[in-house]
Amino acid sequence: MTTINEYHLLVNPNSGSGKGIKIAHKAKRHLEKQGKKAHLYESQYQGHIANIILTLAPTLTEAEHRDELIVVIGGDGTISEAVNALGDQYASIPLAFIPSGSGNDFSRGISFSRNPKKALEQILNASKPKQIDVIVYTNNQTGEKKYAVNNVGLGLDASIIKQVNQSTSKVVLNKLGFHSLVYLSAVLSHFIRQKPFPLKVSANGKTESFQRAFLVNVNNHPYFGSGIKISPKASAFSGELDLIVLERVSGMTFLKLFLLVFTTGKHLEDEDVHYYNSKELRLSALSPVEGQKDGEEIGFEPFDMTLTTTKRLFWFES
Repeated sequence: MTTINEYHLLVNPNSGSGKGIKIAHKAKRHLEKQGKKAHLYESQYQGHIANIILTLAPTLTEAEHRDELIVVIGGDGTISEAVNALGDQYASIPLAFIPSGSGNDFSRGISFSRNPKKALEQILNASKPKQIDVIVYTNNQTGEKKYAVNNVGLGLDASIIKQVNQSTSKVVLNKLGFHSLVYLSAVLSHFIRQKPFPLKVSANGKTESFQRAFLVNVNNHPYFGSGIKISPKASAFSGELDLIVLERVSGMTFLKLFLLVFTTGKHLEDEDVHYYNSKELRLSALSPVEGQKDGEEIGFEPFDMTLTTTKRLFWFES
């Protein structure tokens, strides 16, 4: 049974097209009915979740016996922001998570309930945190280090993310429960427009060059784009990363691979798909290309990055 008596609920009120704040208030009431202390913090601007965590973290680490817990309520971008806020300095602080986003791929990837009520019960039933892999990616030019809980991508998937984030139909489709349709429409519109780019991949002691890289996706678990099982062999518990590289292919070949993803899941076996599994990866794309991590844009620029995993603590009972 849990040792936690005080909960800090950090919510992105806009997550899930407004569901986040409703879920947060229900969670607060439920905790208080059980005699727990519950503090609610609403994110007011981009980066606010990180600032709240950095305010709370020093107090939490000073506690001799852990009886307080940060609970993040939001989507994949919100939990990613929280992990980046803790960084290395506060890596010993566990996070709990109640998903309220439209995609919730992180919950899928770690077999965590996407039902908010059940997710809260998983938190309350836990007596200790679990270790989950997150991606660490380091800019080899600047040394800057950041984290991702789901994936890091270059090329097509990053362009898709950019369009999805700017889509005027996103809110409507999210409310109707058709979030994947936003991604699917973006895939079709960007396939023709996406330009290939030169890429070097270093993995397992070998380096391979691609002159016409098109889609590059590093995965911490199987899911992308609201449940699309793009990397079926990936696991957030293995200490390894999965990388998929697809060069520019014909429309018919792309359609074939697209169908394989949604049917047999055997797209990794296709000769046009380059698949890597490694504890460490290096990606060098020295001409400007769109980049994304966890569904958030990270710029249109050259990239030279090294990617590994590190363990982070998440509080839930599976």
